[in-house]
Amino acid sequence: MHDIGELLRTLEDAGVAIPSNIRDAAELTEFAVEARYPGPFEPVTEDEWKRAVELAETVVSWVEKLLPT
Repeated sequence: MHDIGELLRTLEDAGVAIPSNIRDAAELTEFAVEARYPGPFEPVTEDEWKRAVELAETVVSWVEKLLPT
């Protein structure tokens, strides 16, 4: 599955509470598609890149807190 929003909805359906800042990670789907498939996509700007990394780091941190140690 390449749709991060759909993955988040699946987690919610399973009873996982998704914080609002994690919901923003759905924006990353665009980058997953563009990086994986050829097409007439615009280059990623530095601001977009920074935002994507920030979102990804936020999600990783959140997931690490959910995982058992």
